[in-house]
Amino acid sequence: MFVVGLTGGIGSGKSTIAKLFAEHNVPIIDADLIARELVEPGQAALEEIVDTFGPDVLNRDGTLDRRKLRARVFEDAGQRKRLEAILHPRIRHDMMERLEAVNAPYAVMVIPLLIDTGYWNMIDRILVVDVDEEDQLQRVMQRDGVTREQAQAIVDTQVSREDRLVAADDVIENHSDITALRKQVDALHERYVQRSLKEANEASINSISGRTVSTDSFIAYEQPLNERIRTFLRFENLYVRMSSHVAGNTMADDHGAITTLAEISNLISRGDFKSEVMKELERQHASVKRHCDMPGVDQEKLGKLLSRQSALLDRLHASQEQLGYHLRSDSLFNNVRQRLNIPGGTCDFDLPVYAYWLNRPAAERTGTLEGWLKPFEAVAQAIALCLETIRNSTDPLPHLARKGYYDQPLETDVQLIRVLLDKSLAVYPTISAGKHRFNIRFIDWLPDEPRSPQTESDIDFQLMICGV
Repeated sequence: MFVVGLTGGIGSGKSTIAKLFAEHNVPIIDADLIARELVEPGQAALEEIVDTFGPDVLNRDGTLDRRKLRARVFEDAGQRKRLEAILHPRIRHDMMERLEAVNAPYAVMVIPLLIDTGYWNMIDRILVVDVDEEDQLQRVMQRDGVTREQAQAIVDTQVSREDRLVAADDVIENHSDITALRKQVDALHERYVQRSLKEANEASINSISGRTVSTDSFIAYEQPLNERIRTFLRFENLYVRMSSHVAGNTMADDHGAITTLAEISNLISRGDFKSEVMKELERQHASVKRHCDMPGVDQEKLGKLLSRQSALLDRLHASQEQLGYHLRSDSLFNNVRQRLNIPGGTCDFDLPVYAYWLNRPAAERTGTLEGWLKPFEAVAQAIALCLETIRNSTDPLPHLARKGYYDQPLETDVQLIRVLLDKSLAVYPTISAGKHRFNIRFIDWLPDEPRSPQTESDIDFQLMICGV
């Protein structure tokens, strides 16, 4: 699970940003909301607060007088630490429980004191909402009905703006209107989806002989055994490449993005691409369901997988527009696409409209590219899940290719062969497969030779025969 930690000073606009991510169906786990639930009447945390600070922190109806408690703890660092000792462990526990229940490419955890506390080791990326301190003070005064001095006292207890920016992996600048914020969130959402897809596809922490090996130590070579999976792998490769280009902000990145998007458009035009994705997802869903209540199966993981499959099927069924239709009516994209088969055919004298677009501000170009990419999001996530399920259907097993050659019979219902090879070896595999048998030849890496031969060495490798 890829996790984004959303943070920022009081009054910076974290809740607004969280709502914008929620518009993309991103699960939001908010520490402040959990804290409010923990101090409702009848909760153990509220009872401990009353025992620690006295009954005068309650309203007449038995609810917590937040304003009175806030004033007390921000005037006394010792009292503040006592309150944090009551709430923070409970908040963390609840947030972790909710995170474990998430079935999505990524989640956002809203943690105001993320950088202050510094012990949230499950966070993969820190997103800071940045705002001028004067704007911050005005928002706190207006929202909470406190004086400027009280607002300043609260701000002073938190880490500085400079320290937040140093710790940030990503920054949202909250200096403008909601439209500007939405554009920033949309761009980050696309980037986070791609990051989560890449991590899922390279997943790849696999159990090998009682130890774990990550993709940092080997290269995974894959051979699809049917046309559907072959097409899925090609789409995955193009989509990740396109997203990588979109994340850049140079003219070369944007040209690479359009070139790759043209390849995606050509790929999905072959038959009913979306229908093929849904058929495979439905087939896998039915196959996984058959494992329910089987002994030795992790039912919790199985339930999460079924939920993810169902959610993606619902999204694909809800989308009525034919995949890629939005590109057919886009004049800029089609002008560029028609010239791509001509060497240098997109030069400014050939296509001045394209030269004009490339010289628009980077944020505007990125917005255009993201708009072109967004309609593919659900299909991309469905393909990623299908491939993830196939790849995780078996564990890698050690094998030996004597003098660089290995073969074995093929069972039925195999969809993908994966060869995991140590990066330090100066060889690469070529995989050939028929209906009943496959073979692997390991070829020496000899870039200066016109034709590299099969190696004479014995090669240790890991093999996965995958199917669902």
